[in-house]
Amino acid sequence: MSRLFLPIIVILGLLASCGLKTSSPTTKSTSAPSFITLTEVNCTSDEENAVHVRSVEFAARVETFINHYNQLTSSQTKKLPSLYSASSKLFLDSTPLDPLIISEVRLERTQSLLEAGFRKLIGPSNDDYFKGAENSLLLLTAFSPSQYESFEVFLKRTRKLLAKGYRWQSLQCSLDELSHRKDRDVRRYFSLLEVKEEKGEGHPLVSEAAMDLCGEFHSPVICLSEHQILRRKNLESKFTDLYQNKGREKRAAFFQRHSDESFSCKEEQGVTILEIPFVSNQALSLKLGGNFLELNKGVTKRWSNAKFKVVLKKVTKKGPGVLSFIWQKGGISFVDRADPFTINLSEHLVNQQLILTIAHEIGHVLGFPDCYHEFYDKRKKQVIYYSLDNEIENLMCTLSLEALVPDHYFNQLQETACPKD
Repeated sequence: MSRLFLPIIVILGLLASCGLKTSSPTTKSTSAPSFITLTEVNCTSDEENAVHVRSVEFAARVETFINHYNQLTSSQTKKLPSLYSASSKLFLDSTPLDPLIISEVRLERTQSLLEAGFRKLIGPSNDDYFKGAENSLLLLTAFSPSQYESFEVFLKRTRKLLAKGYRWQSLQCSLDELSHRKDRDVRRYFSLLEVKEEKGEGHPLVSEAAMDLCGEFHSPVICLSEHQILRRKNLESKFTDLYQNKGREKRAAFFQRHSDESFSCKEEQGVTILEIPFVSNQALSLKLGGNFLELNKGVTKRWSNAKFKVVLKKVTKKGPGVLSFIWQKGGISFVDRADPFTINLSEHLVNQQLILTIAHEIGHVLGFPDCYHEFYDKRKKQVIYYSLDNEIENLMCTLSLEALVPDHYFNQLQETACPKD
């Protein structure tokens, strides 16, 4: 793939290119799951998906047009922003009630609409250019303010198309595995909360939403029978409360530490310091410019609060409990459940993106799962993706330079990762 697209792979892929790999694609979620994670996979497709290729080629034409426009219009003309100058926030903004949905049909439809919009923006005289003849682009008059605004909207939509296309491509070899995660879906729980807030206790739609949520745990026959028994006893609210609590527990599993690993911890001036030793390699040193202090600073900045702090300590030899790094040719970074002290990093990562990704993967080393969910619906042929913590930018839910680690993670580390004397 052309070097032109490497920056956009990193920028767009950062928000959904990491996770915890497991060897079991059929791990099931129950009301008290032993381990609810695996929101990323370690595989690459041998062939590029056609809709992905089409979106990449379209993006190249758009970027060439932007460069041409900026070069040939007057110096007083407001320049067009690069398609690659900003990332899509699809993965940041997705929620259980407004998830990101990706399918081949949707991608193709969006692509066609954007191509028609682009053709209209650059004018019918540039039809040959639109079809791929790059040298045939005619010099345009400067965009009017309204045209410029329309083009910015078009760029945002094109970035989203590109982000979805890359994600769709990266998951082609794992759709079957992703389909096994459908039973971890918690959208019905959030639907129940929304209906209760809008309609109030006792509304028939609340009961209906509770019945729907019950279906995640039992067969429709059992749900109906249980509901009717409680209803005859005027205890219908107990049915709602029961399954609301079950849904809450199911969601909570995305935020719980699932590991028996303990770490070296010490107290300094009322602060617990958890130390993770690591060994470097030449590639990591080169990408960091030898500045391991910056790496430690970036990790500690995110993994610390007033009473707890995680620090990295560079050592010379690999051993039990010592963190190491392996570089992957694909765009995926992950920690394998079977080898929790090895972080697999995408070779495309550099600078702050690299430090940010390592900080996220440190969360997996410490035993925390991703708090976003992604699965494949075989019937609808769609990938569904959503974050489970949108009130703050939680580092384990999504990657963002502003991401934080909430206090309840540190409470769990204090209780389970630092051995008591």
